[in-house]
Amino acid sequence: LEDVVFSLDVLEKHSISPESIAFLCKAHHSGRCLRTLRKFFPSQALLPVTYLAEYEGVKVSKADWYQHEVSRGRVYGEYLRIIEYTRRGDIANL
Repeated sequence: LEDVVFSLDVLEKHSISPESIAFLCKAHHSGRCLRTLRKFFPSQALLPVTYLAEYEGVKVSKADWYQHEVSRGRVYGEYLRIIEYTRRGDIANL
């Protein structure tokens, strides 16, 4: 949220209104990033560029995140944050 708010301030100071926004983030974090950006950039094309994060030697991948305690915790944490931040109104409810 802070990154988006700070970026929005810079864009407004320079009278920049992007048609599209590419954003780089961890793959398992991309849903929250997308929702945060959508809240503040409702009409722009949002283009995620993702990578697989690794924690304690375990990559969090779409194929097998549920097979490892570490990656399950990371994915579940994102799920909980999406619920909480949606409730607070900090991110868009897609």
